[in-house]
Amino acid sequence: MKSFPTKIVSLGGRVLLVAVIAILLFILLQSTQEFTYFYREQNQLFIWDMPHLTKMLLPIGGCCKALSQMLVQFFVLPKMGALITTLVCLTGAHFLWCALKNLCNSWGLIPACFLPFFIYNIYLMDHFVKYEGLLALCFLAVFFWIFTLLKNLQVYIKLAGACVLVLLLFYLAGSIAMLLAGCMLVFELIRQPKKGMLFALPGVLVLVAGALAVGRAWLIDYPFAYGMQHYTEYYFEPTGFYTLAWAVTIALIPIFWLFGKLNLQKIWVQAALGIALVAVLPFMYNTMGNSHQDRDMYSLERIVHYANTEQWDEIIAQGHTTTNNYISLNYLNLALSKKGQLLEKLFQYAQNSSQAVFLDYQQFTDIGVLRARQYYQMGVIGAAQMNAVSAKMSMAEGCPSMQQLIIKDYIITGRYNIAEKYINELEKSWYYADWAKSMRQYLYNDKAVEADPELGMKRRDLPKDNESFAIYAGIYNDTQTVMSANPEDTAAADYAIACMLLDKNFNYIVPFTKYNFENGYWKELPLRLQEAILTAQEQNMDFAREFGISEEMIERFAQFRKDALNLRHSGGSVNQLAARWGDTFWYYMLKNNKSK
Repeated sequence: MKSFPTKIVSLGGRVLLVAVIAILLFILLQSTQEFTYFYREQNQLFIWDMPHLTKMLLPIGGCCKALSQMLVQFFVLPKMGALITTLVCLTGAHFLWCALKNLCNSWGLIPACFLPFFIYNIYLMDHFVKYEGLLALCFLAVFFWIFTLLKNLQVYIKLAGACVLVLLLFYLAGSIAMLLAGCMLVFELIRQPKKGMLFALPGVLVLVAGALAVGRAWLIDYPFAYGMQHYTEYYFEPTGFYTLAWAVTIALIPIFWLFGKLNLQKIWVQAALGIALVAVLPFMYNTMGNSHQDRDMYSLERIVHYANTEQWDEIIAQGHTTTNNYISLNYLNLALSKKGQLLEKLFQYAQNSSQAVFLDYQQFTDIGVLRARQYYQMGVIGAAQMNAVSAKMSMAEGCPSMQQLIIKDYIITGRYNIAEKYINELEKSWYYADWAKSMRQYLYNDKAVEADPELGMKRRDLPKDNESFAIYAGIYNDTQTVMSANPEDTAAADYAIACMLLDKNFNYIVPFTKYNFENGYWKELPLRLQEAILTAQEQNMDFAREFGISEEMIERFAQFRKDALNLRHSGGSVNQLAARWGDTFWYYMLKNNKSK
């Protein structure tokens, strides 16, 4: 019998180990997956509605999926993703320990029970690995613990219990049942080698259940029935790395058995073992995570979160780190447009074509979301609506931010009955219900819509004829339609001008300028457009004066030409002009002198 002080020290050691692991795990998750959690929340919309829940719960693995989505909806709050995930891992590791301590009751091995969960969290750095897979691993730990409670029953009763458990887990959580069958088999082979092979039967039952599910089209294919693919997006094929968490879970059973043969009951031995294992967990997570995480994707997840929460200054603050891909640059320029600074700061960043402002369409959901936001900002409401609906439909579980945009689009266009349908659904969510209720004031109320600063402006952007509503005629024609309808909304013009300037597209710049100036859409040309007109007509300043370009501006252009000529004669670098002229179209032209 252990003495009372020994029991107190033992309990204290367990609590301290678990507390340290929990704190470490939270810090690691928050520092490496903060924006992945936000991104996951935006890839689903959990509705508190019985028909919706029933539809989710009925399929194989539905219980695990529903619980996963119920938890993920809270990821919209700061730090909740890391906190909830830490609690899930604590729960799973606790039940795994309760099961494995039947083989070795040394509390120094408690950190080992966290190992599968640490590894699975590395998988979750990929947004296409579903969060429900972590919940499934937690389900496994609970069911395996229940199985170990049957250890002293007669073998055939225990075998019957095992069969019920694997089939129940298969229905509730999916293919993780195959791992449970493997754990049962290894556990029994270690405890009673002669009768242990009887426990291959649960695995056979899972194989049969999986074959039946695939045959009846309840599951897509055999990898979904038996492997990790059940917990990834359908288009992703997991490599061997994605089986490591499962393999480690099974490997812990013989490891605990081997340690059970050793004398690990001394306090200092258990403490030393626990400390060593605690040190291994963050080292393993960081080492494997650093080599596994897609940094570019994580940067995009960060930017998408800032766009969802309209933190445009945060996106702009990262402007000089987003030049490695066009999607990030598109979000940067969207943020500049939201702040009314698109043309003013266009040339302060490393941009070399209109693709940086308005990316060509690709079959990629994130680009669909981006284009919906861009079209809305430009006031091209028909195209914004089409892209938002398409992006939402491409996400099987919904997308809150796109649903919000769809509601706005339908209110702007006066299709209140459809907007009301989406509002009704969003009101059944947890986080977005209040926002949805606030939009009811605009339903069937044209005066309220027209009086709203945002919705009213966008309604005035609508073309006067319905024929050009579903606009997809190219960005220049699309934005021109908006400018003709509502010259007050300058975002459309800014986007068109930015694309023209970055492409040095003088075939559009001059006629575009002439048409809009002569029709009275501009009282004064935007500064960057003035620079472009002076460049296009450098031998004909009278043409520039017709657009109201001042003598001061003409003299400034002459000074730039003089500085550029002096630089050429001196053989200096173009970069020497950046301090004075770096934010101008002229400098951009000189530095990117390949003609279009």
